[in-house]
Amino acid sequence: MQARIALVVGLVAALVCARLSAAPSYVATPLGTLGGNGSFANAINATGQVTGFSYLTLATPTNPNTQWHAFLYSGGVMRDLGTLGGAFSSGTGINASGQVAGFASLNNLPYPYAAEHAFLYSDGVLKDLGTLSGSNSNATGINASGQVVGSSESAVDPYGRAFLYSNGVMTDLGTLGGPGASASGINASGQVTGSAGLPSVPQCGTPNTHAFIYSNGAMQDLGTLSGGCTSNGTAINDAGQVIGQSTVNGYQSDRAFLWSNGVMQDLGTLGGDTYPFGINSEGDVVGSSTAADGQGHAFLYTNGTMYDLNQLVTGLAGTLLSNAFGINDSGQIVANGCSESLICQAFRLDPAAAPAPPAKALAIE
Repeated sequence: MQARIALVVGLVAALVCARLSAAPSYVATPLGTLGGNGSFANAINATGQVTGFSYLTLATPTNPNTQWHAFLYSGGVMRDLGTLGGAFSSGTGINASGQVAGFASLNNLPYPYAAEHAFLYSDGVLKDLGTLSGSNSNATGINASGQVVGSSESAVDPYGRAFLYSNGVMTDLGTLGGPGASASGINASGQVTGSAGLPSVPQCGTPNTHAFIYSNGAMQDLGTLSGGCTSNGTAINDAGQVIGQSTVNGYQSDRAFLWSNGVMQDLGTLGGDTYPFGINSEGDVVGSSTAADGQGHAFLYTNGTMYDLNQLVTGLAGTLLSNAFGINDSGQIVANGCSESLICQAFRLDPAAAPAPPAKALAIE
């Protein structure tokens, strides 16, 4: 009898382990456009709302500068958020309240010649956040409190500076002792990540930048992977974990990293250069990695394994997902891909329902 019980326990344990280690699967939903032939998703919030940008009219090789506007996708509908008076805008971050951070042009000159400012969209209003002291700025992230981070031209630094916008004030976050800084993400506690300039390093030269975490008024250098010269923080979760990319062995290939509790971990690759863009509170990471075909493929890193999202998604025949920019705590992902006919658009990837457990355990006699 004891042998039979042990056998049953062993089989159940094996079944549980197999389910836990199984690759996740997703169903893709195209988000559509604002009337043009392309869209791009940059961020997703806890409720599955998405922001990014979409073309308004047909973009062609001979007319690439068609208007493109920031959008808020909610309840199956893509809403045009407008601009600050120019021809283009993009949403780059969204919080659980549906507030959107991004950048928008001020005049009708084509991108990238038009002046652009960071914005905060809230309650139907697109607010110009201004600059630190230069002509241009852009926002890259927003937290639950409506604090916004990004980068701005600055009269004190030709390379520009990272900023934190809070309570109507834009604050320069400084550098790591060298020129230039940019911010990429902010968490609920107001911790910020990005990249900042270092003093000249003999083997790396100048300008040279490292990923940072800014907390309680101080900027901490996160270093690099395996003797690399440069690194950049791209996102931070509420646990203070930072993701980004780092060169290795000087300026050799770019690798994705996860920095947690003072340790920078290499997340691996699908074959070539790898760039992470989004992280959730569980430490799941999404981004883009060059695969064996030489193209960028969207990836998901979870439970110590990096997966090609193209192999986990149903409903995408003829479309290659090249990057993924955000993942929420429900496991929903926003990714971007192009079809064989070169129609490119944003997708939300929703976790597929897990298979139902067996109705009854089998008795072993």
